[in-house]
Amino acid sequence: MGDFLVYGGICCSVAAVLYYIGKSPNRNAEILQSVPRCKLEDLAHLMDANILPRVVTISGRVVCEAPITGELSGLGGAIVEERVEEHHLKRDVEIKGKKESKGSVEPVTKKCGEADSWTPGYELKSVNHKEALWYLDDGTGRALVVRAWGGTGFELPVGSSTFENSTETRFHEKSDRIPFHEKSEHFQLIKILGFKRIERVLPVGTSLTVVGQPVRDSAGAIRIQRPHNGPFYVSQQTIDEHIENLKSVARWCQCVSVGLTVFGVSLIANALSHTSEDSVAVNCGKGTIH
Repeated sequence: MGDFLVYGGICCSVAAVLYYIGKSPNRNAEILQSVPRCKLEDLAHLMDANILPRVVTISGRVVCEAPITGELSGLGGAIVEERVEEHHLKRDVEIKGKKESKGSVEPVTKKCGEADSWTPGYELKSVNHKEALWYLDDGTGRALVVRAWGGTGFELPVGSSTFENSTETRFHEKSDRIPFHEKSEHFQLIKILGFKRIERVLPVGTSLTVVGQPVRDSAGAIRIQRPHNGPFYVSQQTIDEHIENLKSVARWCQCVSVGLTVFGVSLIANALSHTSEDSVAVNCGKGTIH
């Protein structure tokens, strides 16, 4: 019965954690719902009248006067990210041998221990980020989006990749020595499969929704940037879709939390019930003996 108490306590603890986790997306959804949605033309009038909203929601298309052309995709984009990954197979090899003893040199026998199977993996070698000057245009005006790639939900939607084969093999020595009559050296055999180049682009004309702080620069142009305290959201999803996703996560956490709570309480109640019955049986047995 002790196991029931333990498992019941674990279920209730996990339920409490999920309950508090579910509060965060629900709170974020309420914050986004309260953010005013503006056209850039109306926003400009409000800013001219010194009525400056702290955070606004703007939707429009990406406009760039000098787009960057992707080398792999050939598309013109406002942002281009290039990544190079080294894909390889790894395998550990152990080589053993004996040391010299009392001035005499003993024959050294080297053998490979039982090597692990080849393990696939990759290593990021480089990331190159290029960004041109671009704006969000909603048909009534333009706004410069500052550091859009740091916003929640931001993704580069278009990707292309190419793979270059390689026949290179490398040995890496591990500093794993056993100080006694026998020493052991570990090596890691790395077989290079090739290099994968990945290119992701934010194409001109992409529809984006931005939630951020509106400000004017020294030239009087409107910029949308990350607020000091508030949401900063940049995504192809509409704000309504993002709010619904947050609410779905919150509902899932709450449902699972309730289910785990009910299950955990039933386990604890079952354990306590059996404990009570055992105590009654023991007391009855003592009374019969007397």
